[in-house]
Amino acid sequence: MTRLQRLPARLSPLQIRTPARAAAMSPGPIVLACIVALASMAGAVPAHAQAGGGAAALTAQRQIDLPAQPLGNALNALARAWGVAISVDAALVTGRNAPAQQGAASLGDALARALAGSGLVAVPTGAAITVQPRPQEGAALAAVTVTAQAERSAWTEGSDSYTVRAAAVGGKMGETLREVPRSISVLSRQQLDDQRVMNLYDAMNQLPGVTATYGAGNGDDLSFYARGYRLDNITADGLGIAARGLTDGNARGGGSNAGMAKYDSVQLLRGPDGLFSGNGQPSGTINLVRKHPTDRLQIKTAISAGSWSNHAGEIDLSAPLSADGRVRGRLVAARNTTDHFYASTGNRKSTFYGIVDIDLAPMTLLSVGGSRDTVHGAPDQPPGLPRYSDGTPLRVGRSAGYPSWATRNYDVDNLFASLEHRFDDSWKLKAGVSQTRTRNGYNNISAYSGAVDPRTQIGQGSYATQADWNNEVKAVDVHVTGDMQVFGRQLKLAFGADYSDMEQFTVVGGVASNDPIRNQPINWSHFDSATSLRPWANSPQWDNLTRHRQQGVYGYGNFQVYGPLKLVLGGRYASFDSHSTGAHSASGSCTIAGLYCGDPVRIKEKDNSGIFTPYYALTYDFAERWTAYLTMARSYEDQSNNYTSERTPLDPTTGRSWELGLKGEHWGGRLNSNITVYRTKRENYAVLVSGDDAFDLPGKNCCYAGNGQFLAQGVEVDVSGAITPHWQLNAGYTFDDNKTEYGSNDGKRYASYTPKHILRLWSSYRLQGSLAGWKLGGGAQAQSQAFRSGTVRTWNPTGGPDQGGAFDGPAQAYDFKSPSRVVWNAFVEYRFNPNWSAALNVNNVFDKSYYQAVGTTANGNFYGAPRSWLMTLRGAF
Repeated sequence: MTRLQRLPARLSPLQIRTPARAAAMSPGPIVLACIVALASMAGAVPAHAQAGGGAAALTAQRQIDLPAQPLGNALNALARAWGVAISVDAALVTGRNAPAQQGAASLGDALARALAGSGLVAVPTGAAITVQPRPQEGAALAAVTVTAQAERSAWTEGSDSYTVRAAAVGGKMGETLREVPRSISVLSRQQLDDQRVMNLYDAMNQLPGVTATYGAGNGDDLSFYARGYRLDNITADGLGIAARGLTDGNARGGGSNAGMAKYDSVQLLRGPDGLFSGNGQPSGTINLVRKHPTDRLQIKTAISAGSWSNHAGEIDLSAPLSADGRVRGRLVAARNTTDHFYASTGNRKSTFYGIVDIDLAPMTLLSVGGSRDTVHGAPDQPPGLPRYSDGTPLRVGRSAGYPSWATRNYDVDNLFASLEHRFDDSWKLKAGVSQTRTRNGYNNISAYSGAVDPRTQIGQGSYATQADWNNEVKAVDVHVTGDMQVFGRQLKLAFGADYSDMEQFTVVGGVASNDPIRNQPINWSHFDSATSLRPWANSPQWDNLTRHRQQGVYGYGNFQVYGPLKLVLGGRYASFDSHSTGAHSASGSCTIAGLYCGDPVRIKEKDNSGIFTPYYALTYDFAERWTAYLTMARSYEDQSNNYTSERTPLDPTTGRSWELGLKGEHWGGRLNSNITVYRTKRENYAVLVSGDDAFDLPGKNCCYAGNGQFLAQGVEVDVSGAITPHWQLNAGYTFDDNKTEYGSNDGKRYASYTPKHILRLWSSYRLQGSLAGWKLGGGAQAQSQAFRSGTVRTWNPTGGPDQGGAFDGPAQAYDFKSPSRVVWNAFVEYRFNPNWSAALNVNNVFDKSYYQAVGTTANGNFYGAPRSWLMTLRGAF
């Protein structure tokens, strides 16, 4: 979430100006303005600082407690503490450190100690302070004009940190992670770069508590789960960009707008998010924070090469577009071509992103931009393999892949705009709009489906299909935030309205179930990816149109009850409607029973209004750096297409989560910690009771009762940021114990495919002294056992064509298990100079063989990637 960060109105208004030399400068040192947030409370800026600008601020006294840290971070901390703007050339502070400081000091003294031995000096320039090289005797200091500019509290680029200063999920007020009473995990730009994360799937696999699974056949490309429920809500800067809530979560053909080169960070809120996301499961929300233009010329580039002909390159250019710096732009282009560890014809991905920030007025910022992500070529996921009919894994190597004709393509276009206006230093209006379109074209998809006989090695049948998916997601959000004093107590408020419209059109082939093309037997003892399946030349005949719309108004307030005790009250009032219509094409044969060519069939219809979703929290700052919280958050998911035997639609299925947590903010926010204990219950879930032949409402189903219940409870622990000035860490552990609380599965784990225990760890350390150019890092992705329940066929000694026995006996229950595992990753980086560095990443260092996800005997068993390496050369100017 982008916020305006302006100097308070009490200060003389300043304008962003680019020095005249900047227009002609070569891509040398990057000049970054370290402007930090000023306190929004009335009276937060001392009178002498208001009157005298930077010069007066140098004599103002403050209590400080700063650890030894990189010089750039120390200057940020001092600017924040004194409420002044400090301008510094990033090249001047790169690789320099500041000593620890504690106690009372003036800003002048604190700056002098921070800059001691660096050859730099702090010079007041109007209302700001400039840090620059100490001039030689008799040399004149050049004046630098500094301005108010867009707030960067939610951005992580350039911080060298594995944490964020402000949460972009869980609220609208730009609060710190400590101030939001929810369980949140983050991936900063620095960590994404260190791990060379280029796509959303790899990013999600690094977040604690998330299980990422592939889809089989013509279903979902990817599905993400948290607390046992599917994560349908994916947003960029708070606006929806993915259609994963469509057709019960089936976001066919991809389309998450997920090339990571254009994003600053990834933030995950775990637990119900009905207050801001509306219709959805009690799982959470993924928010991607976009990169924004910088105030000075910046050029970044990276090229990579690695295993399986994996080649990648990107260029990132940002600069002022007007002489006064009021218009700034950024362009990002990335390309990745790769083969795979499994047989395929390779895959090509590209990302193009552009954004312009315009200061329409000193307190008004307009941002407009767009992006295109493309994925062309072979499926960018391993094939979902079957198993032997007795449940044992198939004896086939990880290289088993696809025939050469298998393709899965999609293009994703996103257009967005936002307008932010700050009325004063307390109140702000923000409006945003986004449109995301995914176009697939016809895809030729092969799917291995059918249990394999252990004796003959023959699979019962696999198939190929053609399909075309297109979807569009529109999102609008307008909200106002601010704070005030009421009876001497602080009150923060946020209220707004939003609207979203998701639409998907699907065309899938309609080949009869007994057609040989859908039942191609495979001899797995002589498996050959190139010849295993025959392509399907028929034209798709079945189409489906699905649309979800929701709108709502929301509001919440953070009330200071007494001293460090605060109460958060909020709610959302919303409506939701959805319909899904299918029809056969008028051409070709119509083979699906009960349907006629060209006749539309209403498959599903939902309509619900007056949905109220409450939100409550209590927070208590019991120490300077610690906050305890108790939160109740809710979710809802419409199921009004399901009717009771009394002919009434079911109310939404709701999720309610109680969370008790403890958050810490250490060393000025450079390290954040969190531990949350949660208990989430999903209620009123539709359970089929009986059929009713007399029920004839199109798009409705009968007969259901809302007696389904599920329970999830567990613990989530996060630590992210700087352990020391040179040691960054992002570690998260989750324990989730979920179970069904109704019917024949009462007491059984309802999300067995998600592990009970998940650990995600990544850390890096910058060496010092003569080895200061080296940075070492690594981490682990560890989890306990997961499984899917199903059935297998037992041995029949008198079965089979020759009566010699076969696995065609009675079916029996069976758990298809993915054993617990630890996958280790490592990297090393060498910085040649402030502009160039090279890094080597090695993933799955010990080449562990495992299933990333398990299915049944029919399909859905996906190998994880073997050991791989990637070398990257980076430049920054």
